[in-house]
Amino acid sequence: MKCLIHRLFAVATAALLLADVASAAESVDILVEKGKAFERKFQANDALPLYLLAEKVQPKNPELLVRIARQYRYLMTDASDNQEKLRRPS
Repeated sequence: MKCLIHRLFAVATAALLLADVASAAESVDILVEKGKAFERKFQANDALPLYLLAEKVQPKNPELLVRIARQYRYLMTDASDNQEKLRRPS
């Protein structure tokens, strides 16, 4: 009986973990889509935080990393003076 309870617990735990992974991937897709909408409007200040949140879930996603780099480049290009261009992101 204990063995059956342990197996059921293991199966339930695995199912919850798989659901959590699928949910995280879906939320990354939603964040990226929202970021793309801001990017199309040239609103790097609004797109960057969304991409950075998505990066926390998928830190090795190359498409996402390129989008983050672009936003930093857009922000640097829009900076008015050299001091602003050389400051580190917070």
